[in-house]
Amino acid sequence: MSTNQQAKIKVYVAHAMTGKMQDELVQEAQLTKRVLENYGFEVLDPIIAENVVPVHEPLVQVSSEQLEGYWRRDKEMIKEADILLDYMGCNKSDGVAKELGYARFCLWKPVVRVFPNCGINVSRIEDDVITENLSDAVGVMMNRFGSYEKLGKWRQEIWDRCFANWLNEQEKMNRRYGVNLVVTKEII
Repeated sequence: MSTNQQAKIKVYVAHAMTGKMQDELVQEAQLTKRVLENYGFEVLDPIIAENVVPVHEPLVQVSSEQLEGYWRRDKEMIKEADILLDYMGCNKSDGVAKELGYARFCLWKPVVRVFPNCGINVSRIEDDVITENLSDAVGVMMNRFGSYEKLGKWRQEIWDRCFANWLNEQEKMNRRYGVNLVVTKEII
């Protein structure tokens, strides 16, 4: 067995944050971390990374400079992660939407969403998995994505299904906009 197959699967936990009570955010982060670690996952969580203070006050909007720093850090954590868990997708958040898009549509990583009462919407068509609760999400992550072998199989299926179409669309847009891309070894 290779080193990668023995490594813990890393999960980035996306949360709606701004405007929520800080103590509730910390409790949510501690809960998801404890549950995921109990099942052998390594957790990457922006609430924990930011050392949010557990006081019963709303988390206020940060400055543009701070936000840029947090976003750079979050993207690095998402790159490091194997799975993105959108915890409580029903709590609308621009930041979570960008995190989800970056993980799924840019990096092609699986996204599992805890989205109670999601109903019928585009998320049911486009998202990998939507669950009603954290327990179900963990079960899905264990069964579908819980090893590098499973993640590799999922990624191969996505690659086979999507890459040629994606590349074709990129080439059509490049022709439309007069972009002449020369791929060299340095780019790759």
